[in-house]
Order: sequence, then structure tokens, then C-alpha cells
Amino acid sequence: MQTQNGYLPLATFLFCFLITGNVYPQSKYLDSIELEAQSLNLDKSTEIPVEELEKKGTIKVPLSQTGGAITQLSPGLTVEQFETVLKQNYIGSFLFYKRLKNNLKDQVYQYYQANPDSKLIREKILKLNKK
Repeated sequence: MQTQNGYLPLATFLFCFLITGNVYPQSKYLDSIELEAQSLNLDKSTEIPVEELEKKGTIKVPLSQTGGAITQLSPGLTVEQFETVLKQNYIGSFLFYKRLKNNLKDQVYQYYQANPDSKLIREKILKLNKK
């Protein structure tokens, strides 16, 4: 009869085997989803040209950023987009920004347009809050 320590290597081996055994079915599942997604086609009837959206003022971002959520403080964001990026990525700075009076918020936005660097903008927000 083996002692309790004799079963430890066997238990470790079985545990590792059970954990790694689940990886293969998941990758097979993901492969099947990817294969199915490749066969999908986009509906071009509802697509609006980017130029038309820019003309209407709906978007003011580079074409490379129109495909999804904007996550960086890149040049050309509207005030709403600027505030959304602050809120989603720099919540502390956003909370300080929201405390500012409207004229100070305008100063931050104007500063952003001249300096689209997130670190500099966040420092500007803190400086204006200390006044």
C-alpha cells in the first residue's frame, strides 16, 4: 500500500492532463466559428460613404478609425467623442473633467485639438481643477 505522498505525482499528472485536454475542443470550436464567419457577406445596400458622413458632420475622424469604437485621443474627435474616449479609457481624468465649468471644459477641448497627447491633456485637466 502506498502512502499519501505516493499518489501526489499521479494526482498532479491527472490534473494537468484534464486541464490540457479541454484546449483542443475549444480551438476546434473556434475554428468552426471562424470558417462560418468567412462565408458571411456584408449588406452593401445600407452602407453610407464616409465622404457623405464627413460632409454632414456626422464623423470627423480619419478613415482608419471609422470601423469601430475610438479608443485613442487621436486628432479630429468631436467634443462627444473626446468625452467618450476620456470616460472609457481615463475615468479618473474624466471625473475631474466633468467637475470643470463649461468654459474650462472648452479650454481642455481646445488644448486637445492643438495637443492630442493623452498625458498632456490629463495634466491640463488636473491643473484646471487646482485653480
